[in-house]
Amino acid sequence: MLVVNTMFDACAVECSSNWSCVTYAYANLRSSRSKGDMTRCLVWAGELVDTQKAGEGLGSDTLYLRLAGLDVGKH
Repeated sequence: MLVVNTMFDACAVECSSNWSCVTYAYANLRSSRSKGDMTRCLVWAGELVDTQKAGEGLGSDTLYLRLAGLDVGKH
């Protein structure tokens, strides 16, 4: 699912409020030459298959995985 015109925090909330969301990616694609909102929030529901790193640079997104029951403070 593509969610446009949103901020990073709203993208995270979009995933956490959707029980079937497994991961999300957010990118601010705005450059000094562009005008208007150039953000992108991609939300995945269902199984995530054959994931790979596409490369570094402009337009690359960070993939945030939603993990159930992870106790971050104890690892």
